[in-house]
Amino acid sequence: MPESCVAEGTLTLKASNIRTQLRKLLHERGNGSLLRAWRSELDSDFSQCVSLEDLQKCANNLGLPGGEAAAKLFFESASSGGVLTLLDLDKKAAVLATRFKRWATGIQPRQVFFESDDVLMRGKVLSLPDFADICRRNGFEASDVEMADVFGFCDISESMDGIRAHDLLFLEPDPVVREQEEQRLKILRMGQREQKQELMAEVFQQDGNRGVSDRHRLAPRPWQARNFEQLPKIVCEKKQDWQLQEERRTEQARAEFLLYLRKSYGNEIRAWRRALDPTATYRLTLTQLRKFFHCEAGLRDCVDQGALWRSLDKDSLGSIGMEDLAPQHCSVLATFRQFMHERCGSCSAVWDHAVALDACVGQREGLWKSTRKLLLQPFIRVLKELGWPTSHADSRSQLLASLDFFGCGFVSRSDLDWLDGWVPPEWIYAEPDEEALSELQKLVRKKYAHPLSAWRSLFDRDDSNSVSWLEFSEACEKLKFKGNLGGAWRALDTDLSGRISLLEFDEDSALILISFKAWAMKHFGSVQLMFRHLDQDGSGSLSYPELRRACRRLKWKGDVQLLFNCLDTDGLRAGGRRNISQQELFFLDSWEVKEEEIRAHEAAHQMQRVAESPASPRSVAETEKEGAEAMPAMSKSNKVSASLPSLMRPPKVDPYPLPPLKLGVSKSTPSLPHGDGKAHGGHGSQKKSKGKAPCKFLQRLLKESGAEGLLK
Repeated sequence: MPESCVAEGTLTLKASNIRTQLRKLLHERGNGSLLRAWRSELDSDFSQCVSLEDLQKCANNLGLPGGEAAAKLFFESASSGGVLTLLDLDKKAAVLATRFKRWATGIQPRQVFFESDDVLMRGKVLSLPDFADICRRNGFEASDVEMADVFGFCDISESMDGIRAHDLLFLEPDPVVREQEEQRLKILRMGQREQKQELMAEVFQQDGNRGVSDRHRLAPRPWQARNFEQLPKIVCEKKQDWQLQEERRTEQARAEFLLYLRKSYGNEIRAWRRALDPTATYRLTLTQLRKFFHCEAGLRDCVDQGALWRSLDKDSLGSIGMEDLAPQHCSVLATFRQFMHERCGSCSAVWDHAVALDACVGQREGLWKSTRKLLLQPFIRVLKELGWPTSHADSRSQLLASLDFFGCGFVSRSDLDWLDGWVPPEWIYAEPDEEALSELQKLVRKKYAHPLSAWRSLFDRDDSNSVSWLEFSEACEKLKFKGNLGGAWRALDTDLSGRISLLEFDEDSALILISFKAWAMKHFGSVQLMFRHLDQDGSGSLSYPELRRACRRLKWKGDVQLLFNCLDTDGLRAGGRRNISQQELFFLDSWEVKEEEIRAHEAAHQMQRVAESPASPRSVAETEKEGAEAMPAMSKSNKVSASLPSLMRPPKVDPYPLPPLKLGVSKSTPSLPHGDGKAHGGHGSQKKSKGKAPCKFLQRLLKESGAEGLLK
C-alpha cells in the first residue's frame, strides 16, 4: 500500500463507467463492504498487487458487463506499474484501509482484541459492536458506516459471523513474525482432538523425512512410535501407499507375463492357443492359469500369480477372454472375422473359395507341395483378392502371427475354423461412432442434471472410476439406448483398454475432482478426514460456504462453485441450503486415477492447441513449455480448457506397455580408458599429474556403481 494517497489519474469516460460498475458489484458481493470484497475476491493478503489475470477472473465471478474485455480496459487505464491497487479503484476506501492498518501497526492487535491466550483457546469471536468499541477505546475514530466497512475488511469469511484471531494476521507487516504468530495460533488451538492429531501427524512426517538413524537425537522415540502410527492421517497415508504399491505390482506382473509369452511363443494369441487354452474354450480360469505356471518353471520365479490374475480379471468374473490378455491382437482378429463372415459366410469358407484353391495349386510349382496349408505370402494375396485391406503393416503382421499356430510361416484350415468358433464381444470390432456417442450424451443429459450424477448412479456404481463393457451395456440398457452401442464405447475407449474412466466420460468433472482429492490428501490425509474436520457442527453434511472457506484458507486454486455442483449430485436442500452428504464425498477415497490417463490428457491438450493455433514456426522450447503447462488448475478462467470439447479423447497409447530395457551398470569397478603411462601413472611412476576432472556424467556413473574411490 502506498504510504501517501496520490491524486487519481484521469480516466476515459468508458473506463470511469467500468470502475463505477465494478465498485457496485464489489459492494454487493461484500454485503455492503467494499473492503471485504476487495480482500475476498482480489487481494486476500492485502499486498496491493492485483494483476490483470486476477482482475479478469474477478470480473467473470462478479458478472461484470463486458467481462474480461472491460476489465482489461479499466486495468490499462487505471493501473500503474503493471498492477492495480485499491487506490486506483476507490480513493475513499483506500484511505480508510491505510489509516486502519497504520493504527494496527502501532498496537498489538491480538492482545488488544483478544487479551490473553485463554480467550483464544476458547475460540472467542468478535462481533461488530465489540470490535467498534475496542477500536474507539484505543484511539481509532471512524463513523459507524466506516467502522462496518473496516469490520468487513477483517472478516472475509463466507459465514461473516465475526472476527477470529487468525483473521487479523494480515495486519502484521513482517512476514516472519506473521508466520510465527500463525504457528502459535495453531498450537493454541490444539485443545481440539482432531487439530492435535493433525499437528502430531505433521511432526511425524517431518521426522520421517529427515532420514536420520534410529539413534539420532531427532529420531522418533520407540515408545512414542505406536501413538504416532495410529493417527488417522498416518493410517490413511499407509493405506494409500499400500494401494499404490499393489497397483504397481499388478502392472509389473502383467508386463512381465506378456514379455515371457512373446519370448517363448512369439505373441500372446499363439501362446493362448498352444498353452493357455489348447482345447479352444476361448475362456481361461484361474485353475488353468495355475496349471500353465506349473508347467513353466521359468515363469514361477519372475511373475506373481495373484497380482497377474487381479490385473487380468478386473471384473471378478472368475474367467477371462483373449480380449483381456491381448486387446490389440483381438481387435484385428475380430475385425477380420467380421469381414469374412459378411463376405464369405465364415472364415473357413475362404479355404473353399476359388482364389484360395488357385493359390494352393499355384504354390505347388515351387518347393512347397502341400495343398492343405498356405504359405503366408500366398495367403496375403488371397486376402487381397477378397478385399481385405492388407496395406496396414501392423494389422497384417498381427493377423498372420495370430493365425500361424506353429510360427512356421503357414496357415491351415484349422486356424480359420478356430477363429470361427470364437464369439468376440461387440466393442472389440466396432468402429468409433461419434454420432452414437452424442445420442447417448443427450439421453444422459435428459435424465440427469449433471454428468457426474449419471456416472456415479448409473455407470460406475462401485465408485472405482473404472467402467467395464458389461457395466456400460447394463447402463445403456437402463437408458433405453437403441443406437450403436459398440461404436459409442469405442468413441470413449480409444486406447482399447477395455475400460473407461471419468476422464474419458466427462473431462471437466474428472479434472476438478483429481485436483480436489490431491488437495484433501495433502492437508488432511484423506477425504473422510477432511469431511470430519470441516463439518464442525456435526450435521453430517457440508454447505457451500463451509467448503469455500476451507478451500480459500488452504489455498486450493480450483473453482469451488463447479466443485460443489459436481459433488452435490442429488441437489437436495437441508434447511433451505444445498449440502454435500458423506455418501457424495467419500467415494473419492476409493477413486483410482491412472498416471497414464493424466499423461494422455496432457498430450491431448497439447496436440489440440497445436492443431488450433495458426501455422507459425515453433521452437522446441515453446512446445516443451506448453506440455509442462498442459494441465493447469481447473477454474472458469482457464480458456484452454473451455475451448476444448467436454469429452476430450486422449491419444491412442499402449494400455499395457512393456517395461523399457535398462542398461545395467556392472557392480564391479569400471576401468577408466587409459592413455599413455605418463598421464595416469603406473605402479612404477612416482610423479602424479593432476589431470582433468572427470565430467559430471562419469562422476555420477562411478557413484552409482560404487566406485567413488576413483574420483579421488
